Amino acid sequence: MSRQRERVPVERTEYAHVIVDEAQDLTPMQWRMVGRRARMATWTIVGDPAQSSWPFPQEAQAAMDEVLAGKPRRRHTLTVNYRNPSEIAEVAAKVLELAAPGTPSPTAVRSTGLEPRFAAVGSTEPAAVAAAARAELERLLAEVDGTVAVVVPMDRRAEAAGWVAGLGERAVALGSLEAKGLEYDATVVADPVGIAGESEAGPAGAVRGSDPGHPAAHRALRPGRPAGRGRGAGAAALTDRQLTRGQRKAPSPDLVRGPSKL
Repeated sequence: MSRQRERVPVERTEYAHVIVDEAQDLTPMQWRMVGRRARMATWTIVGDPAQSSWPFPQEAQAAMDEVLAGKPRRRHTLTVNYRNPSEIAEVAAKVLELAAPGTPSPTAVRSTGLEPRFAAVGSTEPAAVAAAARAELERLLAEVDGTVAVVVPMDRRAEAAGWVAGLGERAVALGSLEAKGLEYDATVVADPVGIAGESEAGPAGAVRGSDPGHPAAHRALRPGRPAGRGRGAGAAALTDRQLTRGQRKAPSPDLVRGPSKL
């Protein structure tokens, strides 16, 4: 009986077709790395610049253009939103309007009839915020069967972990950038003004220049989208002034909660 020759894995150096998803998050070095393996390839590149976590989009764009130099391009814009109900998409569109003026928002094709709820916290004391967040989480856990997330600014992750303690595996606490792209049945966004302000403050763990306000809204409301300098202030103002649709202005921090996938 002949011995089977052991195959040594060889790293592939060239590809015929490359698919890049979440392309808005690639750094210039990552674009060059992919480009070296796809000099002769065709490409499919999918991304949303309004949700980029890279703080220098012009550099990333220049690196992508260098990689794709000489290749014919066709651009397609997705205009229909199948993921979020219209109630959530409407709030996200308002944030996007201030955070990235001129960026089109896709049209949601379905509705649940459930409007996002804005709950003001009467005090900024940690105990008061924790009690309010936990009450919202308990309410949502009773309303949906799946996972309920509470999303906070990146520097409040440890604090938020205490809010979900003892609520079971269905309750999770995440920082704004950690929540990007994930799915929940319902979400509580705590301190949305703080999330929007991360673009200026640059908290530990967050990317300076990002404005997670739009995806916090779009994911749930749910957080995480970077923009240029100054956009965070606009999103923060929007949170207080426009999202509440004429309700009494809430002191910060406040809570925004709503279904993200029903």
